[in-house]
Amino acid sequence: MVKRIFVEKKKGFDVEAQGMLADIRQNLHIGQLENVRVINRYDVDGIDDDTYEMARYTVFAEPAIDTAYDEKMPEDTSSAVFFAVEYLPGQYDQRADSAAHCIKLMKPDAEATVRFAKVIVLEGDITEEQVMAIRDYCINPVDSQQAALEKPASLEMETTDPADVATAEGFCEK
Repeated sequence: MVKRIFVEKKKGFDVEAQGMLADIRQNLHIGQLENVRVINRYDVDGIDDDTYEMARYTVFAEPAIDTAYDEKMPEDTSSAVFFAVEYLPGQYDQRADSAAHCIKLMKPDAEATVRFAKVIVLEGDITEEQVMAIRDYCINPVDSQQAALEKPASLEMETTDPADVATAEGFCEK
């Protein structure tokens, strides 16, 4: 069963979010943006409840500087605009890989699969066009994509075999 945890830096430790706010205001000229929050989302499969509880504040979050939310986003984000960013399939995700390895160190028989996405929460009186501009600015299409907000039923990566490559017969003789 897939478990989901959201981890957010507490005020004063949210350096990434404050840097993103300044960057968006300066480069996109969106002064109406009042606040940006960055929430790290982890989907974990292949571990039991006890292992998850052990990993909650040792692998995914640090109690002194992070707030962790199980299964749901923080309630104060319900009126805000947000989107999630994840690596494209096939791209190496160091954060997810490190979390899976740390769980394996905690419990050697665990076969954890971890997926990571960064949820960006935008607060302020901004238009849909400004949201789209921010989304396009934050997602590098070379290595990232917008992540689905729904929790998946499984973390198994679905792959399809490519079609056979067409060959040109008699090309060299022409």
